[in-house]
Amino acid sequence: MLDHALGVIAAHTKYLERERDGGTNDVYYKLMQSCARSGAPGAEDLWVKYASQAHAPDGEESLRADFDRCRKAAGRSDCVTLGTLLHHAQRNGANFDRWKREVSKVPWLPPRERKPLRGGRYTREEALELINSHYFIGKTDKQIGIFRIKDDGSIVFTTPDQLKLDLDNIFIGKGDDPRTKGDKFWRENPNRRQCKIVFKLSNTEPDEYNLWRGFPIEPRKGWQKQRQLLRHIRNVVCRRNKPKFKYLMRWLAFLVQHPDQLPGTVIVLKSRQEGTGKSTVGEAMRKIFGPHHSALVDDKERIVGRFNDWLEPMCFILAEEILWAGDRRSTDKLKSRITAPQMPMERKNGAIWQADNRLHCIMTTNHEHAVAAGVGDRRYVVYDVSAEHANKKSWFTPLYRDLGAGGANEFLWLLQNLRLGDWHPRQIIKTEEAREQQRMSAGSISEWSQACIDADAITEPGPYAIKYNLGTFNPVRAYSSGIQWLL
Repeated sequence: MLDHALGVIAAHTKYLERERDGGTNDVYYKLMQSCARSGAPGAEDLWVKYASQAHAPDGEESLRADFDRCRKAAGRSDCVTLGTLLHHAQRNGANFDRWKREVSKVPWLPPRERKPLRGGRYTREEALELINSHYFIGKTDKQIGIFRIKDDGSIVFTTPDQLKLDLDNIFIGKGDDPRTKGDKFWRENPNRRQCKIVFKLSNTEPDEYNLWRGFPIEPRKGWQKQRQLLRHIRNVVCRRNKPKFKYLMRWLAFLVQHPDQLPGTVIVLKSRQEGTGKSTVGEAMRKIFGPHHSALVDDKERIVGRFNDWLEPMCFILAEEILWAGDRRSTDKLKSRITAPQMPMERKNGAIWQADNRLHCIMTTNHEHAVAAGVGDRRYVVYDVSAEHANKKSWFTPLYRDLGAGGANEFLWLLQNLRLGDWHPRQIIKTEEAREQQRMSAGSISEWSQACIDADAITEPGPYAIKYNLGTFNPVRAYSSGIQWLL
């Protein structure tokens, strides 16, 4: 490398010439010092070789004497190092790529092939392969941390204390008194496993850890096993309403075809009666996405509360029996979770960062007032589920039997092959149920106004209610009585 650098300088510059021939004494001596301090074998001979190629060089004896003085002065802190020479050479065309050290590949094994993490004495190579198969340093644009790889391939954040506790009984070396413990050895090893954490549906790099684990089931073309599910969606969930059925099927297909994209809307399935099968669609989607990318949630704090880093790899949430109406603080946060492209993540005893939001959510409830929907709200698509087959074993037993015997596979194939074109879930349909949620979410003034419209009169509530017929009422008196009631 030094030979290449000096050759480029001699051929393309006048740095090794005297000042009268275009050189500069200051640069000449800095390059000589840089070469002398390199520690490279034969550095003196290389300097004499290329310095002798100048127009009128000093003699060999003089060149070696000067070089020796520079070597003896190597301890001076004048910032002249080998880098000085390499910098000048590179500026004039030198290429050092062939000498760059190649870091050996980090050895690791996938969960199904790795050995259990057990205590004992290991060689450096054995320990590195073992620990790299169970842990890695994970990086994103917002955070860095230690992650443990679970047996199913998913990852969990690990604190340094937890890592130390897990690796404290692993020692490096085969002697009688091994002094290096596993956690210190691995954390300081240049070949420890390091990955960039990403969420990609395809084309990942070797140094990336992909949060997307794929579907746990294989799609399968067919109709026999999914017919009961499709009949349930059409007849019970959508009440044989074609626009509702068309929207819901497209919404589900968008979820399967674009799990990394935010839909911006939520499906709300409600019914007064229990056992109608509101959760059946959500359970089918949970079979399709599996535990890596879907979850059943029955506590709103798990969605809008703190310590929500578990949501990062999630694509589908089935939210059961969570009452959002009347809780303005949670409702405002929920609106952000539905439409914001990113959401704040917080890890217990860890960092807070912004992560891409890809949540697709189906809510089910028996409450009449399910969500707080504003007048112009376009987030909620509300369905009133039919109770015609509520609690009927003859309806649900074959449905779930077929779903577990290949129905989910067939449904996955159908959703993957449903043509969406440029359709997006934000192309919302407005159901009568959604309008009813907006009416119930209105303020007291709006409720009073609606009551007046329903009664075709100005009304004042109470045991001695007065109705002012719209044909003959006194506007001043009516308005005053209405305001008094509201206040």
